[in-house]
Parts: sequence; structure tokens; C-alpha cells
Amino acid sequence: MTTASEPDFTSINREVFWVLHGKKIVIASVAALLVLIAFGAYIGWQALQSTQAEAAYDLAADIDGWQKVVDRFPGSIAAGNALLRIAAQQSNEGHYPDADKTYQRFVREYPKHPFAVNGLMGLATNAETENKPDAAIKYYAEIAGKYGTTYLAPMALLSQARLSEGNGQLKEARQLYEMVVQRYPQSVIAQIASVEASRLNEKLGNEGKQTDQPNLLTSSPQPSPSGQPSPTASEKPKQQPEP
Repeated sequence: MTTASEPDFTSINREVFWVLHGKKIVIASVAALLVLIAFGAYIGWQALQSTQAEAAYDLAADIDGWQKVVDRFPGSIAAGNALLRIAAQQSNEGHYPDADKTYQRFVREYPKHPFAVNGLMGLATNAETENKPDAAIKYYAEIAGKYGTTYLAPMALLSQARLSEGNGQLKEARQLYEMVVQRYPQSVIAQIASVEASRLNEKLGNEGKQTDQPNLLTSSPQPSPSGQPSPTASEKPKQQPEP
């Protein structure tokens, strides 16, 4: 006696699943494909923009040319480089307020630029040139705090120490010099900082010794009107022989 073949439930389940969810799967697949295409197109566009921006930057030779790069390719590395070149040129020509504005724009709009630290360094050096040591110290401290791993960080700390010493803050300056040595022991700047720290240690030590010395004028016996030293409290005056 033959038995009827059992139905293949696996095949049935697949067919039912496809009927219920096939449309959703197709839509999701098409959406994923469109996302990939859009992402690829964006990457390609970014690469094209970057190439064009770099070419325009290479051709620029003055403030007007660099400004065109900034206006045409905002947000690009080349545009950030152009802003730095504009600010540097303005500083070289003595237009420090304009240079400060350009550096501030760079710092504000390009915080992730590979040379982001150069914007703050430009502001700091301008402040020194304009005889604004407090503002320069603030910028140098910001460099040391935010960009401590960059190549300009040791120089910023050294400059901060130098200006602090100029303001009469000798202990703070010594601490900053020592900080350079501790953080950047392999840097050439650390050798300079070590010499300066030793110099301030000696200077502060000598000032302390001078403060601790007794006042010889007040501790020595005062002369009497006759020119002879007056007797101290522990000395008894000698009796003169009666005539």
C-alpha cells in the first residue's frame, strides 16, 4: 500500500514569507542601494572639490587669490590654508586688527583643520607685537591646554613663561619652565627651559637669603654722643674713681 507524499512545509513557509514581506525586502534593498550610490557620489564629489581647491590654492599668490579659494571652497583644507596665508600677510603688512579678525575666523570655522593650532599662535604673536602681554599669555595657555601634543605646544609654554617673568611672576614662570622640561624632555625647547628654570631657581634663592639676613644696623650697638659705643643692658657701667 502506497502512502501519499508529505507536503514540504519549508517551501510553503518560504513562499508565505515572501508573499507577506517580499515587497518590504525589495524596497529596503533599493533604499540601501541608493544610499550606497549617494555616499559614493558624495565621496567622489568631495575628492573632486578637494582637488579643485588644492589647484586653486596653488595658483593663488596674494590676498585676493587666497580669498577666492575661501569663498569658492568653504570648509576645505585649502580654504583654511588660504585664511592662514591671508592673516600672515596682513600681519606682515602691519594690519594687526585685520589679521586678528582673520585668525579668529579661522579658529572659529576650522577647529579640526590640521593646522588649527596655527590660528591661536598667530593671535598670540600678534598680541605680543601689539604690546598686549596678558592677551598673549591667554592664547599661549590655550595652545598648551587644547593642543598639547602639537609641535607648537613647547614653544607656547616657553613663551608663556617668558611673559610671566616679564610681568614679575617669577615663581609662575619657573613652574612653566619646569613644565616644559617635564612634558617635552626630548624637545630642543626643553633644553632652553631647563637653563631658564635653573636661573630663576638661583634668583629666587638669592632673594630669599637677602630677606632672611638680620638687619645689622638695628642689632649693632649705637654709638654714644661721645663717639663710644653705648653699654648694653647686660653690661654694668664702670664706676669712675672719686677725685
